[in-house]
This record gives sequence, C-alpha cells and structure tokens, in this order.
Amino acid sequence: MRFRAVLSISASILLAVFLAFILLPCPASLAKGLTCDFYDISDIPEGWTVTVPPGFNERKSSLGHYVNEEKNTSLMIQIAENKDGSDLEEVTRQTLNSLRSNGCTLLKDPVRQGDLMRLEVTSTGIPAVMWLGTDGDVTSVTVLCGDREEGKRFLSFFHASSKLIPSANLVSQP
Repeated sequence: MRFRAVLSISASILLAVFLAFILLPCPASLAKGLTCDFYDISDIPEGWTVTVPPGFNERKSSLGHYVNEEKNTSLMIQIAENKDGSDLEEVTRQTLNSLRSNGCTLLKDPVRQGDLMRLEVTSTGIPAVMWLGTDGDVTSVTVLCGDREEGKRFLSFFHASSKLIPSANLVSQP
C-alpha cells in the first residue's frame, strides 16, 4: 500500500517536475560515465548533463535526471521499491489513475513494448513519452521529453534490464 502512495505522488509530480526541469539551466556534466544500482551509462555523450544523479534515498526511491539543453531534450528515470509486488498491468492502472486525477492528458492508449508499458502524455502541452516497468522487486518510470531522436541516441549509452529501462530502439516505435 505504501508503494501505491509513492507511485501516485510520483507519477503525477514526476511528469510536472520533469517538464519544468527541461527549462532550467543545468550544471556541467558530472562524469564521463555513470553507474547506479539499476543501470549504467557507458559514456555521457557531449551535450548531456546529469542534473540529478541517481541514488536510493530513505524512501527506497531513486531519481536520475539528464538534460541536453542544446537539443531541448530531457530524460528522467525514477525507480522505487515494489512493496506490494504489483505486476505491470497494475502499475499501469495505478499510474493512469494518478495521472488523470492530477490533470495529465493521455495522448495515445498505452502500448505494451516488450517488458514495458509505453504511455504518451502531457500535463503542460509539451508531449512526453513515459515507460513503466517492473521486475517484481522494483518499479520504474522513465520519461523522455523533447527531441526523440536525441533521446534515442542517449538511451543507446544505457546498460540496464529491459524490464526497467527502455532500449533505444523502443523510442521510435509507436
């Protein structure tokens, strides 16, 4: 039940905060590559900065945020403990309810992409692609806003479970 509360708060706030982050100035890149509990970025490409480095907090939630100001593109990944063991369909249902109750608009029906669920949403008029995933122990929300080709290029540097993080080839698929 605690996870549902975190997911409800996270899903709606996540999209709004994410869209706000894309407009903010960003610090210089922190490293050539990045490693965290759930994914590695082999090399942070030119133009991309890490504005929020990922890492678990006391609520067992991790948030990573990456921006390419020149391409006006942002990628955010949140991973949280799945205390009630929700499957992907339940995570999607909870997220959709939370998004709708917080004024977000679903632009297309959810689409299953391998182990993930893809949503296209907006809360400010700026479209974003959101992927939901779970491996049973944790759930993930990945949000891409801006230039999808640039987001696809950035995701090609990620090494992660296909149950949690979308691969680059999923970005351009409907």
